[in-house]
Amino acid sequence: MVAVVPEPVAAVVVAYVAAAAVFAVGLLRARALARRGGPRATANRAPPVVAAPARIAFLGDVQRGLREVAGPVVEAVRAEGAALLVSSGDLASHGEAPYLGLVGAAFDRAGLAVPLLVAPGNHDLERSGHADGAAGRAAFEAAVGPRRFAARVGPLLVVGVDDAIHPLDADLWPWVASVVDAHAGPWLFVGHRPPRRMLEPGCPPSERCAGLFALIARRPPVLVISGHLERDAEAVVDGVRYVVNAEGGDVAGGAWLAPPTFHLRVADVDALGGVTLRRLALRRRTSFRTTLDQLLVRAWSSGRRFPALLFAAPGRALVRLFRGRVDP
Repeated sequence: MVAVVPEPVAAVVVAYVAAAAVFAVGLLRARALARRGGPRATANRAPPVVAAPARIAFLGDVQRGLREVAGPVVEAVRAEGAALLVSSGDLASHGEAPYLGLVGAAFDRAGLAVPLLVAPGNHDLERSGHADGAAGRAAFEAAVGPRRFAARVGPLLVVGVDDAIHPLDADLWPWVASVVDAHAGPWLFVGHRPPRRMLEPGCPPSERCAGLFALIARRPPVLVISGHLERDAEAVVDGVRYVVNAEGGDVAGGAWLAPPTFHLRVADVDALGGVTLRRLALRRRTSFRTTLDQLLVRAWSSGRRFPALLFAAPGRALVRLFRGRVDP
């Protein structure tokens, strides 16, 4: 006699097996992305020296918009003839090796060829579901490099820092001051969180940036550029131009139903280090491979939490059985 499995039970079993298989594939892909690291063009470890006049492209918060952003950004950088691409943070959705590897895969696939400098954002440093940034900072340094940089574009010094999460490095503002004081020409500051509360009347300064404002008072930069907010903003305060360049992909938190365009800023740097900034609107274009990577990494991430863990457990066991330890 052949046992007959009721159709509802069979459907549940099939769905469970399919979900477990998805989580297993997600585990394998997460491990592969964790190994590959950030974009090959990342230059945080060796900031470049670029002759002026030149162009710098500034990319705002990307996060989950990565699948629609990497290709158009690389094409715009190429079309504009930019010598450098600078991110003001939140390139990745979370500060974990697979998510940072996902960014690397997307930009390498798109063919990014100019040096990329990244001032990390809170999403680049904080793990999924965790506010503590120590592990995320270590993951960022392993995949991308130092969390601060100083690059030269002709006589212009471009300084980028990790000001994204607390506590800030104890030597952060003294380091910025020492780098700027050692440079005789103009300078430009890049951070993730705006040093001023840009959406409030008068743009009052943030208390956590007292050390930065002490430097700005005696050595005003030609531009302060940041991200983090839900929309772009701009103001000139005491002769210094502050720009929030936030609409780089994940506009207003829109993961799947985002507006049709996002923005890239392009700075023309003249031979004296002067900066003229333009705002470009770029159309989104979805990459199937990056979308698939995002879904698989999300499956891996979800598989660490209940109730998704119930589906991930058998897939994790199978992968460990046939491929060894799988956690990135």
